[in-house]
Amino acid sequence: MSLHKPAAAAVSALLLFANTTSAESSSVFDPRTLAMGSTGVASGHSTEAAFMNPALLAVSEDRFSFSLPIGVRLSDSDKLLDAIDDFNNASPVAALNNAIDAYLADPSATTATEVQASGEELIHQLNRISNRPLNLEARAGTAVNIPGKKFGFSVFGNAYTLGGAAALVNGADITAIEDAISGAALETLIANPTDALTSRIDARLAAVTEAGVAIATQVDALGGLAIGVTPKYMQVRSYDYSFVGSNLDNAKIKLKNGEHVDSGFNMDFGLAKEWDSGWAAGLAVRNLIAHEYHTVQGNIIKIKPHARLGASHHSNWLTLAADIDLTEQDAFGVDNAKSRYAGVGAEFDIFSMVQLRAGYRHNLSDLPPGHKAGVASVGLGLSFFGVHTDIAVAGNQNDITGSAQIGFRY
Repeated sequence: MSLHKPAAAAVSALLLFANTTSAESSSVFDPRTLAMGSTGVASGHSTEAAFMNPALLAVSEDRFSFSLPIGVRLSDSDKLLDAIDDFNNASPVAALNNAIDAYLADPSATTATEVQASGEELIHQLNRISNRPLNLEARAGTAVNIPGKKFGFSVFGNAYTLGGAAALVNGADITAIEDAISGAALETLIANPTDALTSRIDARLAAVTEAGVAIATQVDALGGLAIGVTPKYMQVRSYDYSFVGSNLDNAKIKLKNGEHVDSGFNMDFGLAKEWDSGWAAGLAVRNLIAHEYHTVQGNIIKIKPHARLGASHHSNWLTLAADIDLTEQDAFGVDNAKSRYAGVGAEFDIFSMVQLRAGYRHNLSDLPPGHKAGVASVGLGLSFFGVHTDIAVAGNQNDITGSAQIGFRY
């Protein structure tokens, strides 16, 4: 499988079957947040406010910050990408079709052997791509933040891409091929089984771009409760393709052919409160306005509200945090594995120069067999002269997420 745009090379196997999926990423790619078990609704800094909780702009002690986070998550434990590449390179559907044509033109032991070998290879290749889940997410963002208790704001841009992968192999295709390549069947072969293959590869990708302004203030009448909102413009580009039967050999994705573009406005909302004891609490809701977008294949991509509650405790050298999703997110993948995470994390701050972070998050949703609910994470931050560099990695046996960020905070 190949793509015709270098920047989209990783899209070549973003394949899925669900008719309705969510285009809200369940992953967090800010490296501090990721390293601390994906927590940050109450423990985040102003650099994370536009992406985690806009109310943090009215509780942060920073005066100015700029951030540029990027991150990638890949789950391909069964190496579906390699299997698809091998399938395309072998072109087993065309090979069996050519072998059958040669046999019908000149029935002989040699051409019969070629038919049997080609049929066995096609069965092998179909079995290799079957039941191998793949998920991929990527995100990049930037934000300029000026926090303040009376009025804090952030101007930000955010883009994320997500998809999943699999191939739907029909058992009837396997049976038909096995029957056709048997010795007795070849002698009376009438129909070529490659003409009636129903196994398919469906490809779908969502690329979401956001731009907006987050604003926040503390309300004295509510005991210093910080309230934040993030009006934003969203553009959703969906890419949807279907390759069936003989087209499996040549599943070349040209982005413009399966593209559909939608746009609209949305809003995030957040609350945050800090106490003199070092405790803090927060609530954030992303995408208050639910939207449905239709792809060129008639499938539906949903963006719906995502609520998260958090608490934290902060001292001069240690921050402890815990977050929990209040809503469940639909999957953007082949097996409808939904997500509702609970996470915990810690940050050790050494003289405000080195930050050591660790965390763990657990998926509370019911998961299909083979999925791992827990994800461990670690990260490192370096802060010198107002320049902050952060890296983090999270993963389990099935997937891995990496994130990095450079920013300024004063």
